[in-house]
Amino acid sequence: MSDMRPAIGLVGAGGISRAHLPTLRELGSRVVIFSRSGAEALLAEQPVTDRSTPEHISALAPMEVAGSLDQLLERVDVVDVVTPTPTHRDVVRAALEAGKDVICEKPLARTAADAQELADLAAARGLHLYPAHVVRYFPGYAALKDAVACGSLGDPAVLRFIRSGSFPRRRWFADPEASGGIIMDQMIHDLDQARWLAGPVAEISALRTVTTIGGDPVEVAHVMMNHVGGAVSQCSGVWGPPNLEFTTEYSVTGTRGTLNHSSRDGVERSDPAAGGPAAGSLPTIDEAADPYALQLRELLGAIAGGAATPSQRRRWGGGGPAGPGRTGGRAHREIRSGPRSAHRVRPSPSGATDGFHIGWSRRKDGPMAMPSDLEIARAAHLDPIGEVAARAGIGEEHLELYGREVAKVGLGVIDANADHPRAKYVVVTAITPTPLGEGKTTTAVGIGQGLARIGKRSMLALRQPSMGPTFGIKGGAAGAGRSQVLPMERLNLHLTGDFHAITAAHNLLAAMIDNHLHHGNQLDIEPHSISWRRVVDINDRALRNVIVGLGSRIDGEPRQTGFDITAASEVGVILSLATSLQDLRSRLGRIVIGYNRDRQPVSAEDLHAAGSMTVILKDALKPNLMQTTENTPVLVHTGPFGNIATGNSSVVADRVGIGCADYLLTEAGFGSDMGAERFFNIKCRVSGLHPDAAVLVATVRALKLHSGRYTVRPGNPLPPGMVLDNPDDVWAGAPNLRKHIEIVRSFGVTPVVALNVFPTDHPDEIDAVRRIAEECGAHFASSTHVVDGGAGATELARTVVAACQEPTRFRYSYRLDSPLADKIEAIATGVYGADGIELSASAARELTHFEELGYGSFPVVMAKTHLSLSHDPALKGAPTGWTLPVREVRVAAGAGYVYAICGEMRTMPGLSSHPAAERIDIDAQGNTVGLS
Repeated sequence: MSDMRPAIGLVGAGGISRAHLPTLRELGSRVVIFSRSGAEALLAEQPVTDRSTPEHISALAPMEVAGSLDQLLERVDVVDVVTPTPTHRDVVRAALEAGKDVICEKPLARTAADAQELADLAAARGLHLYPAHVVRYFPGYAALKDAVACGSLGDPAVLRFIRSGSFPRRRWFADPEASGGIIMDQMIHDLDQARWLAGPVAEISALRTVTTIGGDPVEVAHVMMNHVGGAVSQCSGVWGPPNLEFTTEYSVTGTRGTLNHSSRDGVERSDPAAGGPAAGSLPTIDEAADPYALQLRELLGAIAGGAATPSQRRRWGGGGPAGPGRTGGRAHREIRSGPRSAHRVRPSPSGATDGFHIGWSRRKDGPMAMPSDLEIARAAHLDPIGEVAARAGIGEEHLELYGREVAKVGLGVIDANADHPRAKYVVVTAITPTPLGEGKTTTAVGIGQGLARIGKRSMLALRQPSMGPTFGIKGGAAGAGRSQVLPMERLNLHLTGDFHAITAAHNLLAAMIDNHLHHGNQLDIEPHSISWRRVVDINDRALRNVIVGLGSRIDGEPRQTGFDITAASEVGVILSLATSLQDLRSRLGRIVIGYNRDRQPVSAEDLHAAGSMTVILKDALKPNLMQTTENTPVLVHTGPFGNIATGNSSVVADRVGIGCADYLLTEAGFGSDMGAERFFNIKCRVSGLHPDAAVLVATVRALKLHSGRYTVRPGNPLPPGMVLDNPDDVWAGAPNLRKHIEIVRSFGVTPVVALNVFPTDHPDEIDAVRRIAEECGAHFASSTHVVDGGAGATELARTVVAACQEPTRFRYSYRLDSPLADKIEAIATGVYGADGIELSASAARELTHFEELGYGSFPVVMAKTHLSLSHDPALKGAPTGWTLPVREVRVAAGAGYVYAICGEMRTMPGLSSHPAAERIDIDAQGNTVGLS
């Protein structure tokens, strides 16, 4: 059998310790030493420290010597920087660029930014950047191999379990009599506990580790600290003869006071009089109620027994493709063995994932390891929804509770809060997205949380996700990471039943149409003109075209029709635009279902269906109050399609929110050419509200896609070149960002470019986006809200506040009294950048017919692809020299607009070969699993 162990290259081998040698023998198939002067000169060198001698190095024989760095990198799999200095930083960079894993320590980086840059470089290439003190003193290759296979080498909980559970805590890694041996100190353990006892750490001081023999100090081990959420940057080992007494002393100052701590031989003593809690008062969690903790304990046992399953390895090493805005990182939960209770370890504000000094932890075969959205959602603390409402100024008399965590908000609160100063109104939109989406929802949530952190009262008004995409490709749509709307299971599934009410009201009208035909067709409806199909909130391509009325005569009149997804229903659009219950009733009555034989419209009112439809939708008109992972209030209401409908949340939700906060953030679907254009031209006309700023969400990957050099397909990994450091690709895609800034400005609104940062983004690429935005005169801020929550979006929040202070001169793209064709052309040329429009003969006839019927004063919606500013999804960037074809026009009389169809539009999605529905399930405790 071939030796599967890696070849290890040593840089700075003069500083190698005797305790390192057994580990190298066991870990490496061979050892290659980098020495420009050759083997003889290397062996003749004097020891760099009192721990190493040339004999120690020669004990690695058979060894090899590489006379140049290129030779070394050609012959090894792992590079170990033994005595790191700042000059070795270039060696580490070269090794990472050559695709080699690296073992190193913090001193090679002059600053935290340097360390993060190297960590990002490793992450971008799917490599490991190992803390040296972990790898070198690991007891045996098998345990290390299992930890690496599970993607958990950087996880303190797993490391500690292996160290304390798989072998004695005081294990000698070399013969103690021959070499003095080595003991790993317990500093990581102690400092993690101290961080939780004292709260978020503000200061760590007076840290010392003393080794004694018979009570006399022999040596003080050097311990270097890097304060990233109080995590230990590096712990040194201590060495000496057997029978050591091990003492650790430190003082920690945090938000809940000061803790003075000392430990001796593993026995901890806290000093409550000095501000620390009494012994045994550690916070605990109930494993039975927290499946994450239970699964982690199971995984640790599997690692110890060498029986970790592939599914466990995927779960803990990084699962499927990173979704929009999911930027990596891991929130650690630590499970301690022995008498200590299990408790949570909070993630560091910087997103550091390994408890040491590495910013990102990444497996070679997967993305950043981070808990799923569902796991984060379950771990979050939710305030009672009544408290969330009270903070927003919504009295309990306006609430209708749907359990402890969701409530309907009565529309009476609009008048009750009419005297409240009007909130600043911010719409969140995006550049032209990739098929994966760029994270508008999570960015909106992040901004809301960031505003709260800088002392601003904020509220969000967001669309409700459809269950079709939830069970299709998305697996959920509630934001991502630590910037999502909760409870996410409720949001992604039934919530309060609004979508079911829309489905029922829509299908009631469809049933009454067929019933009318069956009973004589007194309205003389032309069956072939009927455009009102049925809807269901599930992706099902088999229902796109169906024949109803088959069977005997009593089963109805046979005719061809079909199903759309509920999000495509005009009833849903009407619900989003209605300003009151009476307005809802009027709009439902105006729905046109088809034409009679004289080409006159037949409405829901003609069929006497509007009243019953209104009754079904009466409660659905009230917005749903929820909260974010940081308890910021969120109004979730309606979710019309963004490509054939308005793509915005409801008018009533915005009117509620505008009187309940200092800043109201609402989201518009897809890019600014789609949802935002309809927000400005349609929703603002109905609501009477005008925005103070518009946030344009951008990503490095979207700009690289618009360079025209890459192809991105849903369900597939990004092309390898897209994650490499290449600011030229970003600049090549810049015309798309510039065009979207221009679109926002065309409405007289101040744009803010918000870069949703992914772990594969590089500093110079982020700087390129900043420069593009600033050259266009737009505000700019980057954000890491997915990993860091509101703390990662404070800069963006402050930028939004600054933008809202600037004066606006809001304007529409067209006048309502202009001809319908002119409105279509105004959007095509003024928003999309087309040279003009090309109306088909049938479209031109229908526009004339609509104007004759009195629909000429309606605004227009352009039904087109969201993947391009044009009608052709293959045209990336900011296309020029093209004409927009309009092949068909239809009227949504109840919603109050005419929509022009430009290209093929699917109103009923299909499922993929492996839809998200295959992953969604319940566990043994009845908890939902598989949502993301």
